[in-house]
Amino acid sequence: MVKIQNDILNWLIFTVGPFLIGVATLYYKVDNTKRDQEKRLTSLEKDVEDNSRDIKDHKDEFKLIRSELKILTKVESQNDMIYDIVKELKEEIRR
Repeated sequence: MVKIQNDILNWLIFTVGPFLIGVATLYYKVDNTKRDQEKRLTSLEKDVEDNSRDIKDHKDEFKLIRSELKILTKVESQNDMIYDIVKELKEEIRR
């Protein structure tokens, strides 16, 4: 009976104990890895949101620049017309 108890005790200490330690270590490692990956994913999601906001801001700025360029083009054409008129008036005055 003592031999069976010793065998069971040896089996628990040398087989089940290391197995439970291995399972606990594996669980701890997987849990830490999972937590790290979730932090990384959260950080990436924040970066994506920031980039999306920046892209939207740039698009709005480009729209404003396009409208200003249209206005500048109109002003330039009007300036050319005024220059031509002034040039014609100078020529008429010289005659």
